Amino acid sequence: MTTDSQIPVFHHPEAGRIGLIADTHVPDRAAAVHGNVFKLFKNADLILHAGDISSPPVLDSLNRLAPVIAVRGNNRGDRQFSPPLPEMCRIRIAHGFDIVMWHGMRTPWHRFTDALLGRSGFFNYIAKRMVRRCRDTLPQSDIVFFGHLHWPYFHFTDDRLFVNPGRAFSNQHSSCAVMEVEKGTVKIKIHPLVPSGLIRESGEWHVFRMDK
Repeated sequence: MTTDSQIPVFHHPEAGRIGLIADTHVPDRAAAVHGNVFKLFKNADLILHAGDISSPPVLDSLNRLAPVIAVRGNNRGDRQFSPPLPEMCRIRIAHGFDIVMWHGMRTPWHRFTDALLGRSGFFNYIAKRMVRRCRDTLPQSDIVFFGHLHWPYFHFTDDRLFVNPGRAFSNQHSSCAVMEVEKGTVKIKIHPLVPSGLIRESGEWHVFRMDK
């Protein structure tokens, strides 16, 4: 298991509203960051990007809205950032909550099997396997934020929340998320990124009671 001594730690104790995004893939799969992302994150205190960014201008554009913290994905473009992006990091936010962020895969074998199983339609299986990989690999935290799945997913167990906001590079089945934290509570809302440019929310807030 990775320990705190091996990963960078960022302190944002004022951050109570956080934009969550992953898998933007600009320019390899999309020409630019979806316009709705900037509308949804305009009031964010902090933005987290869980990898497969592909090019530095993505982070530059998000940084005009709020401070951005990002980790390296398995996309080749992510390995060309200077200075290099960390593979994982820890972020301490408002009300004492602690987030560990990484992209969510370890080896070429993981990448191959994830892609194979994803194409086969076994999303729930691969998502559960990804959560198990996070649980077994990452240091303890309140929240694990990860990418790579290309589909939104939540899992809450043993007072630990695992969050994936989905992919942000497509006009179909793409999404990002907004997270708000209060004392003892984490709320997350998934926002589909629709082609029309309109904002469409996927129902109510997902509310998780945390022992803090």
